[in-house]
Amino acid sequence: MPERRAITTPSTFRVRFDAARHRFEGWLVEYGRRLKKLFWENPRALWSYSKRLGSALIKDPRRLRERLPPFRTIVSQTFRTFMRGWPVVLGFGLVIGLGLGAVADRFGVVLLPLLEQTVLISVVRDGVALMLAVFLTARMGASIAARLADDRQTEPIGGGRYEAAQLLALCLPHLIAGVVTGWAFYRIAEVFIVAGFRSMGDPGALWPELWQTDLVSADRMLPLAQAATWGSMKGAVYGFVVAFTACALGITTSEQKAFGRQRAIDVQNTVWESGVTALFICMALAAVFWQLQPTSG
Repeated sequence: MPERRAITTPSTFRVRFDAARHRFEGWLVEYGRRLKKLFWENPRALWSYSKRLGSALIKDPRRLRERLPPFRTIVSQTFRTFMRGWPVVLGFGLVIGLGLGAVADRFGVVLLPLLEQTVLISVVRDGVALMLAVFLTARMGASIAARLADDRQTEPIGGGRYEAAQLLALCLPHLIAGVVTGWAFYRIAEVFIVAGFRSMGDPGALWPELWQTDLVSADRMLPLAQAATWGSMKGAVYGFVVAFTACALGITTSEQKAFGRQRAIDVQNTVWESGVTALFICMALAAVFWQLQPTSG
């Protein structure tokens, strides 16, 4: 009789270990693909979008007005973008301002001018604009990227690529809304942060500080005014960067014409990648601004 061979089955531990290893290897491959797209493909997409947008603006200048979206569309988009975020910005300014004021109160009134010329100046000039960039990325940038990446809402015409007029109609309102909203959000936050700081963290003293008419020495007002000017410019620039990045990656994803589940995955990835890319660019610009702006405010 032939010998019977024992049937060996892998242990439960071995099966689970192999499954976990395959999942981990798949995760590494997917993570590497995402990094490649984030640091190689997306910058190329931004460059390609920049050239297309610039070409759409400068090509045949005499007919530029025909390619531009209606002024009413731009105003409407700017109004919607502003109204969706201003309550959060107002609350953000109040919390930061009153928090800084409470900290300043611990040091006493004697050191208040010194803290105003150091901590408050740094927050107004650098910190507020960067924190607003994060907020704009999470709110405005994600909305723009998700809308433009879904070609069911913005169907390309002619060969699967947007023509110049359609590209301007889709993106220009968002770009202008990003600049205006970034500037307006900064101005709102800056007013409440300064008032909250000078109220020493007392909510009851906040309102009088907002409408104060007392004369303040020029050596205190001038550095703060310079810091607010730089901060306003940064808010507008960061708003444009967020909108530009979201438009570029959203348009690129829409023109790839994915279907079904892959389209949902692409839209989700575009939202994440546009936010990360915009924040990287804003941080790089912050380093440039740091070298250009005066250290005294």
